[in-house]
Amino acid sequence: MSKRPIVIIGTGISALAIINFISKEQPLIIISKSDRGNSWLAQGGVAGAFGKRDSVSSHVKDTMNAGCHHGDIQAITMLAEEGVSSIQSLIDEGMIFDCDNQGELLLGREGAHSSRRILHAGGDQTGKKIMSFLTKRVSSNVTRRSDETLIDVRIENGACTGVFTKDRDGRVKTYEAEAVVFATGGCGGLFPYTSNSEGITGDGFAVAYRAGAALSDMEFLQFHPTMCVHEDQSVGLLSEAVRGEGATVINQDGDSVMDGVHPLGDLAPRDIVARTIYERMMQGEELYLDARNVQQFAERFPSIEDMRRRESLSLGMLPIRPAAHFMMGGVKTDLYGRTTVPGLYAVGEVARTGVHGANRLASNSLLEALVFARRTAHALMNDPKTSRVAITPKTVHPTFCSEKLPTRSELREMVEKHIGIIRDRKSLRSFVDWLKPVAEAYIHLEDRSGLSLDQLERSNMAIVSYLIACSAYERKESRGAHYRSDFPKSSRSWEQVEITQSMKQAAML
Repeated sequence: MSKRPIVIIGTGISALAIINFISKEQPLIIISKSDRGNSWLAQGGVAGAFGKRDSVSSHVKDTMNAGCHHGDIQAITMLAEEGVSSIQSLIDEGMIFDCDNQGELLLGREGAHSSRRILHAGGDQTGKKIMSFLTKRVSSNVTRRSDETLIDVRIENGACTGVFTKDRDGRVKTYEAEAVVFATGGCGGLFPYTSNSEGITGDGFAVAYRAGAALSDMEFLQFHPTMCVHEDQSVGLLSEAVRGEGATVINQDGDSVMDGVHPLGDLAPRDIVARTIYERMMQGEELYLDARNVQQFAERFPSIEDMRRRESLSLGMLPIRPAAHFMMGGVKTDLYGRTTVPGLYAVGEVARTGVHGANRLASNSLLEALVFARRTAHALMNDPKTSRVAITPKTVHPTFCSEKLPTRSELREMVEKHIGIIRDRKSLRSFVDWLKPVAEAYIHLEDRSGLSLDQLERSNMAIVSYLIACSAYERKESRGAHYRSDFPKSSRSWEQVEITQSMKQAAML
């Protein structure tokens, strides 16, 4: 057993689940910017075919349909099959999901699911409950480092052998590693309205790209339809499970918004609901979620109820708008979390595993985290180790960039305008031309250790925004979460076509 540690960047469910599956003899270091990430906020639940009238094949079909047939059927089948056993393993270890009076699992329904198959814990506190459970299981072989921001990974002879970070006081640190795992989440922080926690700025995507890893499907960014916005501020996500229990989207006059739009109505796939709400907003309408028909609302959704009371909002008129939620694309991996760079692995939202296609099915994200954490842990313990010679400590020679980074507010305003819910050629081209000099300068900056923490985040935001825009420009059709008004229909010529970007093969304009 190697004494060189495995370094995990991130501290959400994907990271903690990997730790749960790794041998207790293997040293582990887990590094994060913050102890509170997206996983703590996850309200929806975790999907699994536990219902008597449900099946794995039905879950696979729903996932493929929601993803607009862009997903990888092998990966999706594996997700649905191994998802049931992964959830059952958690239950066997002591994780408690919501049950009825007879002790049977309470299964909820969410958008684009044909059956009730969503497991919840604590009502709308599933992420928090799973995180608390996994955190208690972290063993003594784990060293935790918080308040450290990832600068870059170390590449030697084409393989990833460690990471460089910067702490809150500006000190650069070097970690040598047997392997590095990115569990860094998505990039919701690129947008002014997001369900993501503060600090989710696409760091993993940008660093992996700079390291030579392939990214794919970056044009597929999901917007959650029902972010509660009060006085122009995001105050909390209104889980899809609320609509699954009878809530409806209405306008200021009380008229239903989704009637006649899709056969599933308010439970249509997220991209359709989000785009419908956005188009109504652009026409000057005010949109709300009417949850008065939801039985035992306070008991079923305690977190949302606390938010509602705190903001003094009516249960019948919860103000909503779409918000950046989940990246279906990301760092390209195989079914064991391996990226195209030896020694570098990715799991969770940062990874493009192929299970989400062009639009993620509700509550498949936590499922993906659990299933792929187990598989990635298996690879980490069994993959051949990269041989290497003794390494002398790296001498830091910071390089500086003459291109001025846009402020966060400037970048977010432009991102919202040009690569949001509805896109077109002219707008994408304008955004790429504006951002290209900055993004390419920071993509090729040799040593980022001289950047401040704020500059690191803003450079990551610029790089990832640029990659999204390039992919969105390249895909000349509409599919799932990627909608172009100049190509409003899906095209057979683009079916199962994956846009891949890397330093060697970039979709640059």
